[in-house]
Amino acid sequence: MQLSPLTSGQFNYQWSNGSTSKIISIAAAGAYSVSISNGIYSCTDSINVSVMPSPAAPASIAGNANGVCGSVKTYKVDNIPGIAYQWTVPAGATVVSGQNTYKLKVNFSPFYSSGSIKTEAINSSGCKSPQKSKSIKGYPGKSSGITGPSQVCASDTVDYFSNTVNGTTEYAWIIPAGAVVLGGQGTTHIVLKLGNTTGNYTLKVICLNDCGAGPSRDFAINVIPCRSHEEIENINSYGIFPNPALSTITAFFKSFKQQDVLFKIINTKGAIEFSQITHCGEGVQLVNIPTNLLPGTYLVSWKANSIDYKKVLIIQSE
Repeated sequence: MQLSPLTSGQFNYQWSNGSTSKIISIAAAGAYSVSISNGIYSCTDSINVSVMPSPAAPASIAGNANGVCGSVKTYKVDNIPGIAYQWTVPAGATVVSGQNTYKLKVNFSPFYSSGSIKTEAINSSGCKSPQKSKSIKGYPGKSSGITGPSQVCASDTVDYFSNTVNGTTEYAWIIPAGAVVLGGQGTTHIVLKLGNTTGNYTLKVICLNDCGAGPSRDFAINVIPCRSHEEIENINSYGIFPNPALSTITAFFKSFKQQDVLFKIINTKGAIEFSQITHCGEGVQLVNIPTNLLPGTYLVSWKANSIDYKKVLIIQSE
């Protein structure tokens, strides 16, 4: 704040704070006086200065941060009695209603890109707070996740899902090399047929609207070789796959009758980590066994056809 006497011409000034300038800057409340003279005459005047406190800046601005393209959205701060709020909106956005209140309705054009909504609190004395801002993007945000199996057999047909993202009009899936989309491109649910080449691949989903594309969400897929039903029938063998494994395994064998089969997974200390009873009919059996085991070496065993089947299982870390 600055203090200055209403004078014109050449005068000498002596302020109570020691300054001899015509204009002084002050930062504290109190009484201030100034003596003014021209070498012949002099006079003194004084003023009491009160410093009014400024309101606190709003803690946050609530409202959509992404995907606002071509829509009307509402933004708000805490409603504090006696406080008005001065809002500013970015280019491509206009205020519909709520200026000077705690709640603002904003219209975003179909061509809006990005910018920030800002507000400052103003009290009854006209004192303003520091500004609070919120970054707003017209294009959608990133999908929070893709769900589906992370380990699959070569040539399998698998479903994958993305969560719904605000402001998204299309979901673009970028699929692994060799894979084919059987259905769902552009939606949150895709049906994917994997290729026949094993290895580590990445599935991506990108959220789109008229204002642009958001960042991609990636999902790692490990494509492994698996025995087909025909192979098991032909070789009349038994075993487990995948092995090594990350999570769920499949036990296979040929059953000669209707029977209940107890499957067990045993650790190196001889303790049973997992067991399940599965009813099996006649013919080739493919039994899924969820493991949820720590990395290490285990023994998978089951009894069927009056035969004890045993296979060593290796669980890898992801």
